[in-house]
Amino acid sequence: MARWKTFDRLPILHPAFDRALSPGACVPRWQTPVMLILLSCVLSCGRQSDLAEAPQKANLAEAEQAAGAMWTGFQSVAWDTQPEGRCAESGGEGSYWRFAEEWSYRCSEKRGLLEEQRFYYAFHPDAPALRLEQYRAFLEHSSEEWLRKVYGLLAGRLDRLFGSGAFPESYFFVRPPGRWSHLLSWHSGDHLIYLSIDRNPEGNPKLTLLVCHHHLLEAQNAEEIAERTIRKYHDPTGGTALDRRLADALGTLFPDLPKRLERGAHDRAAAAENAALLLDLLNKQTTVPAQLRPALLLAADRLVDRLGALEESSPEWDALSRNLGDYGLTFKYSPLGSDWVYQHDLLRVLLQAHAESEWAPEAFLALMDHGFDTSDSCREGSDSFRRVIRHAQDFLRRHPNSPVEPFIWFGLAQAYETWWSLSKASDSDPYVDRSEYQQGAEAARAEAIKAYEKVRILAPDSAESSYAALRLPRLKLGLDTKQRRFFCIYD
Repeated sequence: MARWKTFDRLPILHPAFDRALSPGACVPRWQTPVMLILLSCVLSCGRQSDLAEAPQKANLAEAEQAAGAMWTGFQSVAWDTQPEGRCAESGGEGSYWRFAEEWSYRCSEKRGLLEEQRFYYAFHPDAPALRLEQYRAFLEHSSEEWLRKVYGLLAGRLDRLFGSGAFPESYFFVRPPGRWSHLLSWHSGDHLIYLSIDRNPEGNPKLTLLVCHHHLLEAQNAEEIAERTIRKYHDPTGGTALDRRLADALGTLFPDLPKRLERGAHDRAAAAENAALLLDLLNKQTTVPAQLRPALLLAADRLVDRLGALEESSPEWDALSRNLGDYGLTFKYSPLGSDWVYQHDLLRVLLQAHAESEWAPEAFLALMDHGFDTSDSCREGSDSFRRVIRHAQDFLRRHPNSPVEPFIWFGLAQAYETWWSLSKASDSDPYVDRSEYQQGAEAARAEAIKAYEKVRILAPDSAESSYAALRLPRLKLGLDTKQRRFFCIYD
């Protein structure tokens, strides 16, 4: 039957053949040999079709077997268990899975074409232990068409179990543009599941099944919120709590200031107005009431960040820089950024002339945010953490119970953590020679733990506390956190 079905589908190549094969058509004597040849060819083609269907059936069987293996692996995942087998601390170098790679142990197993990876995390800051929180299965093949068959079989099983898959609104991982196809996700109560095909331009396409446990998703969400809301002096969006305090203090004397501080540093259209207000502030710093001068200096410092891009040379910038220089503001040109970098002279003036004012701690935090090097080119050396440790410890001794104490402890924790993490740097790190950081590294880890715990006590509901809770488990287990907050790189 297969041969005749093939015969029925045979394309007609010539009208004579069409007439010859029509019902009731007469076949002239001279056409008979031609028809015999044609019939022989058709029967032969039918046999070849049978042979062609055999590998197709075999391919389908292989796809079903591969899908079954991936499904079995998925269903056998034992969440919250500890690592076993071939495992290594994962560093995330050259990977798109930033959060996962930097926070896990990874155990790998390869069975034929199928590669499985299990990722272990430590999330509880008070009783840290590694637990399985993510599972990935990869299937690499030279044929994307074959992978699509496996994909369809897996997607069908997931649909039946968890409802129809949908294109994800957000990604657990950073998605490389243009590489992923057939990307779907499913939610299953405690898990988030992704299924996709990776079109790798440097190798074979790869089918990926990724399953994230809810603990991992909660931790990732907490990290994103913390990093977005952690107190930063140089917040490019503007309108920070500090901006609002300054606006309240100075808004009566400078009615335009609240609006200028509310706008972010990227509002270049307002650069000229910001420059005019900045010069007005600087011109009146000796005439305003004495108690307002520290706030004025801090507000002026923040307005400099709202001057927009400062070109290497232009008549406007040359004139403005001369005017600002008359008030002691200095700028250094950065070839790497093709921009003039403000050296935050006003912060140092504030700290020296008004050390006991309520605004002095804010100036200190701003300088600490820079690692006490405002050059933007590592002029003071790469090891910013050493300066932060020295200045932060001195501040805490001199200003116990300061309103900014939790933030000082937070910076101190990151500085000590940076020191310890540098001592764990890999051989492939182009910027770090870990041998230079071994001395005192273990003591630095202990100090980082102590400082993060202090943050959690002093400001338990803060973003800094949430961030500390994420860092503490790995620090307590002695696992590298890849912290580089206070390590300066300029290239």
